Amino acid sequence: MTCIQKPDIELDNRDTPGTLRAQLQQQEILLDMAFLLGQQQDFPEMLRIVTGKMLGLFRADVAALLMINPLTQETVKTIVRESAGDDHSADAALPEKIAGWVGKHQQPFLSRDITCDRRFRKNFCKTGAVRSVLCVALICDGMATGYLLLLKYQSNGFDENDRERLAQLGAIAAPYVSNAQRVRRYFMPSASRPALLAKYRGLGLIGKSRRFIELLNAVEAATRCDVRVLLEGESGTGKELVARAI
Repeated sequence: MTCIQKPDIELDNRDTPGTLRAQLQQQEILLDMAFLLGQQQDFPEMLRIVTGKMLGLFRADVAALLMINPLTQETVKTIVRESAGDDHSADAALPEKIAGWVGKHQQPFLSRDITCDRRFRKNFCKTGAVRSVLCVALICDGMATGYLLLLKYQSNGFDENDRERLAQLGAIAAPYVSNAQRVRRYFMPSASRPALLAKYRGLGLIGKSRRFIELLNAVEAATRCDVRVLLEGESGTGKELVARAI
């Protein structure tokens, strides 16, 4: 039996906003995203699919997916940030600041020019080249679990139709990306180098090199996930020790 994967579909640049053809293509992109998410088992890849479709659908310069810490329901963190080209936004914390506004006011955020938006005090953030901003909450089972955010380097880059479309995209994506168990690991603090060395020394994993520390970090990440791990390497390289540590 041959399985045919639906191809990625991008907007035709010849279409103008509001035309029937453009609207049909937008709906096709949303359906294509739902199809891909339904076929995907890898959680990081699910996140990448969502931000990739956000960039293509809205022709944005930057797309970000932020999640709320499922343990505290307070902390917000950017999990995935993807750009169409060079990322010229000067404030790395801008997504969290906008998401905080959406969470506080419980409504989507649309700014056609963030540099003169009266909802924020002067010098609220260093926006760099960013002008247009759009952000909506991810809602799953009646609760906000995260946020979708788009940035453009031109003014008037988003409108109300874009806000509605992003909310639709969020409604499709939310059930797939709101898994509390999978999201929780992104909020776990990384162990310091001395703590890592001490923790795994007792299990027979001894070393100090940069690559060895990378190995310990990979082991640490694997222990936090309910996933199957494939260990590859020559005989005598310590695969058994790594497996025992995990």
